[in-house]
Amino acid sequence: MMITLLFSTTGVGVLFLLYEISRVDSFLDVALVFVLLSSVSAIVFAKRLRYMGRENG
Repeated sequence: MMITLLFSTTGVGVLFLLYEISRVDSFLDVALVFVLLSSVSAIVFAKRLRYMGRENG
């Protein structure tokens, strides 16, 4: 899961750089969607780990 967050962060950074270079608004839109999806997946991952800890201990 952590590698997914790393790749999404890198992808967002690359998209922000592409937006800065070309000023194409679609790069910014896609980067913002990736940020939203990445934050939701991080929350789900944290909650899943928390509940798994309760079941085992």
